[in-house]
Amino acid sequence: MRFLALALLSLSASLAVAQSSCTVYYQTGTCISTKECASANKTSTPNFCPNDPAHIQCCTEPPHPEIPGRNCEPHVVRAGETILAANEGAVHVVWCYADKAGEHGKGLALDLMVGSYNPKGQVVAEWVMNNHKSLNVMYVIWGQKIWNPSNGEAPTAWENWRDMEDRGSVTANHWDHPHVSFNAA
Repeated sequence: MRFLALALLSLSASLAVAQSSCTVYYQTGTCISTKECASANKTSTPNFCPNDPAHIQCCTEPPHPEIPGRNCEPHVVRAGETILAANEGAVHVVWCYADKAGEHGKGLALDLMVGSYNPKGQVVAEWVMNNHKSLNVMYVIWGQKIWNPSNGEAPTAWENWRDMEDRGSVTANHWDHPHVSFNAA
């Protein structure tokens, strides 16, 4: 009897941990099994339920980011919508215009925020590379590597992209977002 009581107490404690709340990129979720999350057509994100087993992850509604239209060129907005549709749930936030030099200052670049060191960033970056012609892409950066078709670079796995210098932070080194620059329309 004592064993049964201890087993029930242990089970209820583990269920309480597995059902705790979590937050991923401003979205509230629940720490549940990846299997249960997938069966609910939701998104599991690792490392947001500390001290839980690996199969317990933060389960949230899939993100539905919008491309900011202000100062972002129309063909870049359309390309961004295509990228998001093809990579549903991978991107949490999208940035386009920034008051600075370069493509962001011209409304010709997107930062597709996926979270630090998230493997979905590589998937998105390679998808953009493989569809660069229809998207009118100038170059793609992910994980401190750059792929630039205007230099005659053929599509290749991310591991084979050109290395970039260390810029000093996760964001500056593009480990939390693929950066996509577009040619002018």
